[in-house]
Amino acid sequence: MTKTEKSVKTGMKVIRKAIKQNLSLSEAARQSDLGRNYVSDVKLRLPNNYKNRKINKETYNEFKALIKKYND
Repeated sequence: MTKTEKSVKTGMKVIRKAIKQNLSLSEAARQSDLGRNYVSDVKLRLPNNYKNRKINKETYNEFKALIKKYND
């Protein structure tokens, strides 16, 4: 697993935690000992990482789906 893929997977864990515990993304990241902008940073780099084939389509789509679920 690449470093980039690992950070996206970590971002997905934080989003799941935020959904499950009804937290903000920054609070869920803080509770996971990450920076408060962790998820937004991963989200910002996501399209470029996918375009440059640093993450696969499945990971890309899963992250996007989790963000959508969080925002609904």
